[in-house]
Amino acid sequence: MPITKKRNHFLYPGLSLGSLEGADVNKSETTLDAARIAIYIGVPYCRVQCFECPFFSSYLPGQSRRDAEFDAYFAAVRTHAAAVVQNLGLAGTNASLYIGGGTPTVVDPAYLHGVLSVLVQAGVSIGELTVEGNPENISEAYVEQVLNFGATRISLGVQSLDDSVLAAVGSPHRSHHTGRAVAIVKESGLDLNVDLMYGVPNQTPEAIQASMQWALERAAQGITWYAYTFQPEGIMTRRRPNRYVAAPRHVKPDEYYPKIREVMSHAGYYEGMIGAFHLPGHELQYSSIAYRQANRIVGLGAKAYTYDGAGLYQAPSEPIRYVDEIQHNAYPFADRYSGALSRSQICVRETILGLMYGEIARRTLDFWGVVPAGAGLNKLLAEWRRMGAISADGDGFKLTEFGAIVLDDMLTSLWRVPQ
Repeated sequence: MPITKKRNHFLYPGLSLGSLEGADVNKSETTLDAARIAIYIGVPYCRVQCFECPFFSSYLPGQSRRDAEFDAYFAAVRTHAAAVVQNLGLAGTNASLYIGGGTPTVVDPAYLHGVLSVLVQAGVSIGELTVEGNPENISEAYVEQVLNFGATRISLGVQSLDDSVLAAVGSPHRSHHTGRAVAIVKESGLDLNVDLMYGVPNQTPEAIQASMQWALERAAQGITWYAYTFQPEGIMTRRRPNRYVAAPRHVKPDEYYPKIREVMSHAGYYEGMIGAFHLPGHELQYSSIAYRQANRIVGLGAKAYTYDGAGLYQAPSEPIRYVDEIQHNAYPFADRYSGALSRSQICVRETILGLMYGEIARRTLDFWGVVPAGAGLNKLLAEWRRMGAISADGDGFKLTEFGAIVLDDMLTSLWRVPQ
């Protein structure tokens, strides 16, 4: 029987770093207020699935049906946007907006502009706009279009400058795409953020250092480091997709991340969020609002979630299901609602995102102890410990390597905690 492919995850930072309590994260660079909101627009399409990227949702439709599917999908996103603005009373708010994926750069920017127009016409002011993309899809024409509708930053999934590493993780681009894309973005005057990976099989400390030096020399305003965590069995090969091969690792995430943090700090970057480094004055406001303050968070598109202060809603992951849901009931997504997780901003951030970061802090456990749903979470914790998905870490718990493999199931179970 062939081995079933399991999910691997990018994590900030590596699994073995322990609690985030001791992390030296700058929390004073940005002043936030209740009128600021974070809006995420999801473009769930990718040409290929990088080996176990947790953000993948759907393959890019074939050319013959691409326009029809994109038309239907973005019509649903526009309907969703209008409904959420009305239901949450967002007119007059100032939004930090992030267009993520999937791969936003595989769609015509006119689709994105259409969604932004709905928001602006409904009275939402957009002060920051980040567009995520793959280096192979960046062109002068694309950058000019997103610049014209208000983009302030492009975040490139560079991952590595080593073509052998890119091939190992299944990435569709190569280093020559990266060089061209970076030059185009820098020439445009937009802020540039680059995503880089460490802990990839066969990756050496020298290769990581070279990637870091490359990003610094190109004066990227933001540099985000992800630990690439493979499942213990190894990775699948393209030629033999039902068999696993060994995944040797020269660099362990917990061994090299402190060095990354040291070099970034010495170069003048501050760590606005774990793993995300920015030059002063170029911080990602979206992350500050969504992850640190947890004001109202609006998620538009497949797999996105919305927190309205009273409930947490998540849209279906598959674009086709999302379109169908919007056509029948624009807001909310009743089948993906959790009142328990939204009883407090702390609960939203530190239960779901805490697991994704790799730990459940003591203060989160204390909170669950005083809400009605606490008994349900305690049962989950006991089950996760029994199955080896989490282990004790000081006063809290830490995600294990097995936990990274089954993280999707763990997050799904949180939505089902009895109210």
